[in-house]
Amino acid sequence: MKSLVTGVYAEQEGATERRFLPILVRRTLEYCLLQYGATNVDILDPIWVRLHSQPNYLEQRISEAARQCSGYHILMVHADADARTADTAIQERINPGFERARRTGATSPELVEVVPIRSTDAWMLADEIALAVVLGTTMTRNELGLPPHVRDVERDLNPKSTLQQAIKQVEQRSTRRRRIDFESIHSPLAEQIDLNILLQVPAYERYVQQTHAVLIKLGFVRDS
Repeated sequence: MKSLVTGVYAEQEGATERRFLPILVRRTLEYCLLQYGATNVDILDPIWVRLHSQPNYLEQRISEAARQCSGYHILMVHADADARTADTAIQERINPGFERARRTGATSPELVEVVPIRSTDAWMLADEIALAVVLGTTMTRNELGLPPHVRDVERDLNPKSTLQQAIKQVEQRSTRRRRIDFESIHSPLAEQIDLNILLQVPAYERYVQQTHAVLIKLGFVRDS
């Protein structure tokens, strides 16, 4: 059985990224491999990358993250686009770092960008059933105040606030006056979110396509 070693570097390293991304990365790899019948791969838990040094420029930080992951198969690089599309962020912020890493490291891992349009919180709004289960409620998408359609989640200008408001709605309806810690929902939601639903979000769909292409390049799956 072959092992797959993956690192995750996030330019904005917050609680959301640390708790949500590594699990989502692992599940996405599992999804991509199973889609193509690659059952003989041991996916090691993604390794969260913290830089030993802090270069001034993003392209240098991405290159340093890749250098630290020398010998890994894949490095997932996360940055929020904070824009209407991910294209500008990828071209101006991510690609220069990828190019620098490839120039400076012969053993650099394959690089994949993880670029939500607004923030990672938007992806947490996609599957209302998973969110309701994690929050311990039967409230509907509309009652939770989520965007009406899955593809709309990245049009939300402040998805973190929307998520926090959904939690407040659940707390207010609770007869036990329970409090829900915002950070406590990230890991269980990453485990339960339906990836087929999340694939309706364009930025995540792009991430899956990039991951699949790299798995083909590395020989873990065959090109169909």
